[in-house]
Amino acid sequence: MTTVQQVYEVMQRLAPTELAEHWDNPGLLVDCGGEVRRVLVTLDITPEVVAEAAAKQCTVIVAHHPVIFDPLKRLCPADVPYQLVQAGISAICMHTNLDAAEGGVNEVLAGIFGMRNWETFAGGCGRVGEVDPIPVPELAKKAQDALGKRCNLPETGPAVQVKYTDSGRPVRRLAVISGAGGSLFEEAIAMGADCLLTGEADPTRNVKWSRTSSAHSSRSSSSVSTPSTKGRMMRTAVSA
Repeated sequence: MTTVQQVYEVMQRLAPTELAEHWDNPGLLVDCGGEVRRVLVTLDITPEVVAEAAAKQCTVIVAHHPVIFDPLKRLCPADVPYQLVQAGISAICMHTNLDAAEGGVNEVLAGIFGMRNWETFAGGCGRVGEVDPIPVPELAKKAQDALGKRCNLPETGPAVQVKYTDSGRPVRRLAVISGAGGSLFEEAIAMGADCLLTGEADPTRNVKWSRTSSAHSSRSSSSVSTPSTKGRMMRTAVSA
C-alpha cells in the first residue's frame, strides 16, 4: 500500500523544501492519510479541481501553487482546504523548490529552449545560458508553440499568450525563470543575458530597463513573458 507520506517523501527527494524561497509555503499542506489510489497533478487547487479529483477517485493532489499560503484564522465550506478534508483528499504543493530543483521547472525550460552551459541566478531559482542566436520575435514564437503544446487548451483563446519587448539584438544568452520574474530583469542583465523569459512581467518596467540598461552594464536586453491563468492549468490523473 502506498501512503501519502511515501508520495511526499518521493517529492521531497525530487525538490527538497529547503530550496524554496523564504516567503513560500510548500509541503504536505493537507494530510488526510489513508491509501493513495490515484494522484491528480495541477497548477492550482480550485474547487473545480477538488471536484475533479473526487470524481476520478484521486486521494492526493500534487499542485505547484500552495493551497495554503498564509496562516488560517478560520475555515468555512467555501475554502478549498475545507473541501479537501471533506473529500478526504490530501494536498502536496511544490512551488519555488520545484522551480529551483535540479531537473525542475526552470531546467526543463532551459532544455526546451536549447540552453547550454547554464548557471543559476535569482538565488538559485532561475537559469542563464547560451543559445544559438535567435531574434526575439522568433524566440517568442518558439515559446508560443513549445509551451502551448504542453498545456491543456482553455475554453477560449490560445493555451499560451506570449508578449515581448525587443531591443533589436539577437539573443545569444538567455535567462529563464518561471512565475513572476519581471523584477529580476536587471539581475538577468548583470548575468550577461540578452533576454529574460518569464511567466509574468511588467512590460512598462522592462522597456524602461531595456532603454537604460546600457548605463549600468553596457548592454540592452529584451524580455519575453508567457503569462499563465487559472483557466490554463495543466493537470492529469495517473495511477499511483
